[in-house]
Amino acid sequence: MKTYISIVALFNILGFIVYFIYKKIKTNRVSIPIIYIETEEEEEKYLSEYKFSIHTKILESVEKAFDEDIENIELFQVVNNYRGFTFVVMVERGSWLDSLTKCLNYYKETEEYELCGRTQKLIDKINDV
Repeated sequence: MKTYISIVALFNILGFIVYFIYKKIKTNRVSIPIIYIETEEEEEKYLSEYKFSIHTKILESVEKAFDEDIENIELFQVVNNYRGFTFVVMVERGSWLDSLTKCLNYYKETEEYELCGRTQKLIDKINDV
């Protein structure tokens, strides 16, 4: 059973910490990684170790969705064998600005200024539409 949640909801679930195993599945004409969680320790490690990757995946996915006029784009699938459920993390058009603002704040905190500029440029393009 798949449950879809927005990326905004993912940021609110700080307990989910997993590791990436990149297996490809086809969706929205793109491949997305599948993230497997097998233990409690993996849950606890994920967000701290993969914050940069998550934010970059959000930015790249929203850029693609904007350029190709896609309403919803899936980022990755999480298979939590430890807790016994699966869900797909996706960015919907209505949450693009909120998700990008969170990315921008993260990039500022981590002094990733090139990505700050790229993110701000995309925010401006979305606001101009």
